Amino acid sequence: MQALKAQLDRIARERDDLARRLEASRFDALTGLLNRREFHDIVCERLQEGQCGSLLLLDLDGFKLVNDQFGHTTGDVLIRRVGARLSEWSPPGTLLTRYGGEEFGVFVPHAHGADAAPLCETLLQLFRKPHVIDGRALVVTVSIGYTDCGNLGLDELLRRADIAMYAAKHRGRNRAVAFGSAMETLPAARRELASIVVNLQQQLMTVRDEARTDALTGLPNRRALEETMATIQADGTAPLGIAFVDLDHFGVVNHAQGDAAGDRVLQQVATALRTAVRQDDQVFRKGGEEFVVLMPGITGAAATLAATRMLDAIRTLNIPNQGGTGGDCLTATVGVAATAGGAPYWSVLEQASAVAMRAKETQGRNAVHAWRPSDPKDAG
Repeated sequence: MQALKAQLDRIARERDDLARRLEASRFDALTGLLNRREFHDIVCERLQEGQCGSLLLLDLDGFKLVNDQFGHTTGDVLIRRVGARLSEWSPPGTLLTRYGGEEFGVFVPHAHGADAAPLCETLLQLFRKPHVIDGRALVVTVSIGYTDCGNLGLDELLRRADIAMYAAKHRGRNRAVAFGSAMETLPAARRELASIVVNLQQQLMTVRDEARTDALTGLPNRRALEETMATIQADGTAPLGIAFVDLDHFGVVNHAQGDAAGDRVLQQVATALRTAVRQDDQVFRKGGEEFVVLMPGITGAAATLAATRMLDAIRTLNIPNQGGTGGDCLTATVGVAATAGGAPYWSVLEQASAVAMRAKETQGRNAVHAWRPSDPKDAG
């Protein structure tokens, strides 16, 4: 008998616990107001029973600033205070919900037409009173959109109240606006405006990309190189290898075959370099016949080996040398410099450029040259 009684007591406790959890699931955990689903179900039931009234949607004005300035903990306290004020204000039979974020829904039975306006005005006055939180007086006003229920379903009522609420925002916030048929164009206008904004943003991105892209080769240009170098310098502790690639006797190509042929050569070289580098490496056309490759994470022999692959890729193109020395095909002189971290990346680029320029002056073309600490930075 004792075992049976203990089992019955356990079942009763589990039943009571389940009942408490089911009851708690009907309410918003932060404010104690009905949650969105429960509000929806009860209002739908009342509308089906023919109960008249008004539906209000409230949105706190500038609530994001509270979170940004004082933190989400203060924001949560403010939301709870708002829920408490709504509960104190609500006429008998009113249903309240935290609809989501800083938005609240209110169903006021038997208040429709002219009855809703004074209720909304009382709400506005209520929200204009400051909330004192941690010694700070915070005033957060509210925009209200409302509509008479009539014989409409809840989804349509919510749509209308939402349109009216955004009309209140548009008219300056801190006010209540009743839905009117003239507002039907507002959602379309908002969508059109949003589309215009998106298009302008896309155009801005396109212009930005074009300003940072070399039109001939499709590579990022010198401006992009400067911005990229500045960005990665923010974390200047990471290893970085840099290759400075300068085509040998490129002026002879332009002179012998014309600028159009020279342009085609640059395009071929750009493609060859993109193919020769690793996935994380970045290739830039610095200007003229000069290219720069940023190689994150490698230094020393690894950087030199990577630069050698680049030079081999250019040689493999088999572009006629057109009178240049050192072979029958177009070649390049490549300077390599690197830092294990900590050195200014621009100084590393200067080192790679300097060693390449010095090699050109000392018959060191068609080769890869690694900068050494004993080398001067400037080619002279």
